[in-house]
Amino acid sequence: MANESVFSSACVICGKKMSFFNGKVILKDGYVCNQCWEVKGLGKRIDYITESRNYSAQQIRDMVQVVNCVPSCAANFNGNTLIADLVQLDDSAQIVQIITKVGFNSAKEYIKYNQIVDFELLEDGETITKGGFGAVVVGGALFGTSGAITGAILGRKKAKTVCNSLQLRISVKDYYKKVIIVDYIELPTKSTSTTYKQMHEQAQKAIGQLQVAVASVQNKTVRRESTESLADEIQKLNCLKEQGALTDEEFAMAKKRLLET
Repeated sequence: MANESVFSSACVICGKKMSFFNGKVILKDGYVCNQCWEVKGLGKRIDYITESRNYSAQQIRDMVQVVNCVPSCAANFNGNTLIADLVQLDDSAQIVQIITKVGFNSAKEYIKYNQIVDFELLEDGETITKGGFGAVVVGGALFGTSGAITGAILGRKKAKTVCNSLQLRISVKDYYKKVIIVDYIELPTKSTSTTYKQMHEQAQKAIGQLQVAVASVQNKTVRRESTESLADEIQKLNCLKEQGALTDEEFAMAKKRLLET
């Protein structure tokens, strides 16, 4: 694309030739016409002035596929938290709904529980809480239908009179972007204010629910692996019985011990 004229290029989404009249958004390796950028909802997810050049054409196409699925996801989503929460979970569908913001725009992202890698809560750039696969959730207060836990997994933070930013960063896999950022506080806010307390509580709640979500996926994986291992051991015993190395009684006793372990 180095020596290619903009006007001889085509929009990576609709394929129309770029022109002086349809405008352009510059990508890492191509362009998107202004119409596609708005109609496909990309402007709600990416700041075309500061961020678009970091995205490849394939990432943008992947994003469009995700955006196209939003209406059906929204229709089937049954959140189990307050409608005002920026992070909501549907335990039955194993889906997280996340409201993200770019400037004055907001958009809903939908990811599956098994796409979550890890997450952290940052206040003024300092990590105060971490979670994800392998993290242990113990103690704390239970609340909500998903049994989310807070308290025990929350880190200590330095006392500050003003909070300039409070962000939840969620690392995901198999998605058009690697990190989803949820902004709870974006402007200087007194730590004694009602707004700060509400946003901090909401962020803590989200952290607890996300930890329970990844833990549920982790537990399923462990149970599945355990079941597969048990089936393998029983098959080995059966082979020994067929070879005459075990009597029917010995096979039955060994199998019983395995099932009771």
